[in-house]
Amino acid sequence: MRVGLILFVLCLCHVENVRTDEVAPEVVYQWNIVEYEWPNATYRQQLLDNGDYIPQNSAINGIKLYKGDVYVTVPRLRPGVPSTLNVIVKNDTGMS
Repeated sequence: MRVGLILFVLCLCHVENVRTDEVAPEVVYQWNIVEYEWPNATYRQQLLDNGDYIPQNSAINGIKLYKGDVYVTVPRLRPGVPSTLNVIVKNDTGMS
């Protein structure tokens, strides 16, 4: 299943200047919560109701770039984390 995410305080930074005396990172994307791409709203609501998905318990632990894709890990330190290895899916507005 393709998993799209809105990430918990994820900042992908781009360094515009590589000189060691002037490294100025720029926030490219930022999200407040982790949100997955679900097959439909009914399925999402079922997971919320039975505690299999608790958005506030999904915190990003790692970020890796590979062949143009952004992968993030979300550890299962708390209940309600449906997926631990995820890829950011680009949509018409940028990323979701």
